[in-house]
Parts: sequence; C-alpha cells; structure tokens
Amino acid sequence: MKLFKGGAKLKNPEKHGITPVLDMLSNDECVLEMLSINSRVGIIYSFSIPPQHSEYLEFNKSTRQFDIPITNFVLKIAIWSSVWHELSVIDLSTLRKETTTKQELFDEANIQQQIWKKSSNQDREPICPSVENLLFLNKENGIKFIQFLIDNKVPASNIILVRVTNYLLQQLSLSVENSGLGIILMPKVENSTNITEFINNPSKSVPLKKLACETTLAQIIRLFLFVGVLDYDLNQGNILISSGTNEMMQPFIKCTLIDFGFCSNLNIIENDQYLRVEQKIFINQKRDEFKAMFITISDEQILKFMSDIIKFISMVVNSVPLPNGQRWPTPLIISFISQRYTNGNSQTKNLLYIKTFNLLKEMVTDNGRITRLVQILSNEELTGEGLSNFRHSTPDTLTYAMPLSEEIEASHGLVPIPEEQEGEGEGEGEEEGEGALRVQTANQEQLVQPTRNCEATGTCQAPPVCKAPPCAIIGGKYLKRYKFKKSKKSKKSKKSKKSKKSKKSKKSRRYK
Repeated sequence: MKLFKGGAKLKNPEKHGITPVLDMLSNDECVLEMLSINSRVGIIYSFSIPPQHSEYLEFNKSTRQFDIPITNFVLKIAIWSSVWHELSVIDLSTLRKETTTKQELFDEANIQQQIWKKSSNQDREPICPSVENLLFLNKENGIKFIQFLIDNKVPASNIILVRVTNYLLQQLSLSVENSGLGIILMPKVENSTNITEFINNPSKSVPLKKLACETTLAQIIRLFLFVGVLDYDLNQGNILISSGTNEMMQPFIKCTLIDFGFCSNLNIIENDQYLRVEQKIFINQKRDEFKAMFITISDEQILKFMSDIIKFISMVVNSVPLPNGQRWPTPLIISFISQRYTNGNSQTKNLLYIKTFNLLKEMVTDNGRITRLVQILSNEELTGEGLSNFRHSTPDTLTYAMPLSEEIEASHGLVPIPEEQEGEGEGEGEEEGEGALRVQTANQEQLVQPTRNCEATGTCQAPPVCKAPPCAIIGGKYLKRYKFKKSKKSKKSKKSKKSKKSKKSKKSRRYK
C-alpha cells in the first residue's frame, strides 16, 4: 500500500521549540494580520513570510520531496491557566473569552493532527490543516512575547490589531500566577473565506455556491464516518471555502474544517469530556452499520442513507451536555446548508443528498474502487518524515523540554522557562495515536481520584479516599481516564506471590 508523506518539515532541524517561530516573526519582511477574535478561547492571527525566510517546508506531490516553502501561517494564541476563569470582553466583540488548560490545548492540536493524518492518507485531500508547532510559554515569557509583537509587528495604523493585541497583554498580566500562553502554528488555507461570506458573495455563481454546500456536508459526514471524530462546534465560522480552476480549467471547491477545541475521538474507547465509554461503543456500532451500507448501497437507498446519517450526527451532538448543563444546538452548519441550498423545496433537498453522496464517494474511494474501503481508511501508516515536530511531544515535554536557550534570550529578550520538579505518582496515558499524553502531577496540575459518579456526570467530588478507576482531573475539570503502567517490581512481586500460592496448593493436594 502506498504511503503518503505530508504535514511540514523544519528547514533547519537543529531549531526547536519557539526558535523557528521567533525567527520568522523577527524578519522585517514578515507581515502580521488579525484573522479572527470570535473563538471562545484564543486570538487568531496570520502572518506571511517570503519563501527564502520561511522555516517550514511542505510536501511536493510532483517531486515527492519537502521542497515548497510555506509562506502563510495561522497563529492561534490562547491564555492557559491551571484554574479556569473568564476573561473580560473584547470591546470589539460581545463574546466573553475564557482561559484554557495546557491539556485542552494539547488535545486540540493532537486531534487536529490525527484528523489531518488519517484524512490525507493515500494522497487524499485532507479535512483540516496539519499542526506545525505547539508551544507553551510561562507568564513571564508570554508577556515578553506579546510585547515583542506590539513593538515590532503591530503597526499603529492598524487599530484592530493594536486593540486586540493590547487586550491579550492586559489579560495575561492580570491572570493568575500559574498561567501563560499557548501557541498553535499551522499553515493558512490559501484564498479562503468562511462559508457564509462565500455564499453571500455576489461575484460567485449559484452552481459554485451549491457545490460549496455539497462539499461541506460531505466533509462533515467524512469526519464522523471515516475519521471517527465528532465535532460539536460545527458552525459557519469554522468552515473555510476556497475556489479555483484545475488543470482542465474546470471550477473546483475545497472545503477545510478548522477549530477542534470541542471534539470527541471515537477511536479511543475511553471516557472523555463529553462521552462515556458505553456511548462511544453505541456510536461506533452505528458507524459500522453506516460504513457497511455505504460499501454496498444501491441508488434507491442513497436518499435514506443520507437522511439517516445526517439525523444521527445531529442527534448525537444535541444529546451531549454542555459544561453549564445546557445542550449543544443541532449542528448549525447542517441547518444552514439545508436552508441555503433548498429554500424549503424537498426535491432540491434530494438533489443535495445525491450530489453530496457522490462527492463523499470520490473523497474516500481508491480510484473508484470501494472493495477495500474500510481497510484503506483504517490504515494509519505514514512515513515518519515531515509529520511535524509536535507529534511525538506531550504537554510536559513541550513545556519543560523547550526552555529558551541563551542564544534566543539574547536575540529576542526572553528568559528561560524555569524547570519544575515532577511529583510522585506520575502516569503515562496508554492511548492510540502519535505520542501518549502525560498528566502533570507537580505544582501545576494535581492528579485526583474522583468518586464513581464522576463517570456519569463529569464532575469530581475529590474525596480523600476514592475507589473509582483512576482518571485525570486538571484544573478541577474532568478530562479522561488514564491507565497507569505497572512497574517491573510490582509484576515481579505478583509473580512471586502466584508461584508461592501454586506451590502451597500443590502441597495441600499431596497431603489429601
């Protein structure tokens, strides 16, 4: 089976952590812009850099090498803290910002990389951008980083950029001591706009707008059915549409999904923030039924198949409780597409379903053949080269293994991140995927054994003694259950006890 290289590769492998990012931002030809302030956590920037000064290379399908400099990037900057708290409202928006935890940011970047990896296999069009870098800065370095942007990259003429970046500096300065900045770096989707702006653009033709709706719906079903990820934040702002013409001068539409801060990974059968194990098992059984039907479906079954899977996705999303006890709304993008595409005409809706099904089939089949579809889609093998720096990292290695060197300190005015002592009882998560997640148990995040009712409610009572299976509570918020590796000593002692017991039983039988 053909393997696919992808993601991005560092041009200078000796550069680690924040070094390549700072080097690009320090360049006089680098231009910083504001992209979005509508995320619940974080501010989204973008910046461009001339090819010769880029620190990342993308894969060239023609030469099969990493030789194309990435010149446009997205920079998501969020304030992390060990204890969740709300931030002030930006005067440019009514949205109230929140802090996040390092673990939540890591989970977001990790699941995005897994979606990119699985969807881009076999030279397919990926659902989302890959993650080039994930960084954590403590409060002191975070303040200096934002001040660096204000002094060097924020022109006084750009009022929005000035106000938003100053807001970020103010909120970080006022935040609790155990806090800092989290930074996710990814390539920017070129020539793209969100689906609402695309559909409302009078210069775009009606057939092109309809194709954008069909492609978006196909990507949403593909994400759930074949990648195994439930995204609870499916709204118009997280759907990017780019259009152009191919080699045959025919118009094409590309749909990219972004922002995976509210997701469940159905491939990991463990409790997460939104779903319990038994719920994941039930959802995966339905996924298997849908996949089996997809492979053998007849033309007469397409409409029912599409209607059933869209209803199922909406039902699952709507059944998941929000942290405040409310429910997620039915995926906004699905109702938005249906309304804009059909205008209440049932025959038009049938056309949407049929065309979306055909697009989905093109996205996931191998040269039109679907006999090995399930095997192909379950294959996660990729070459190790170019799968981005961050894939083998964990929250603590990203934080503590990237102290800023004296060279960076001298050139950018930042100080090294102080090392922290590791606490006892630290465990490794035995998860599938690239890099196991680790839970910090030192001064920042305390591991707590919750009561059994936390499995159902997601809240921890944190009593002194708890007999429930171990799970991780970070900042008082339920994340997921972790298995802890047994030491060699415990295995040995168990073995010795077993041998003694067997000897004893043999002896007793002999006397009988």
